[in-house]
Amino acid sequence: MIKLDQVRVAQLADLQEVVCTHQSLDQFGADWTLGDYPSVEGLRDYILYSTLVIGFKGEKVVAAGVLTTGVKYPDVD
Repeated sequence: MIKLDQVRVAQLADLQEVVCTHQSLDQFGADWTLGDYPSVEGLRDYILYSTLVIGFKGEKVVAAGVLTTGVKYPDVD
């Protein structure tokens, strides 16, 4: 288990690092294929709606995730 130094909502300026850099370091997470899943447009939307969070160890992004309500709570804003 890794202890994160900081977790925050992603900003548009983080998009390149979150998608391109983090994927090459990820041995255990989702097998993202940029352009297919996720798309840059989709990630940009998550960022604009403040639902993409990123975790840092020092200055480096080491975790990313999308906050969703899921099927059980479709009307939660």
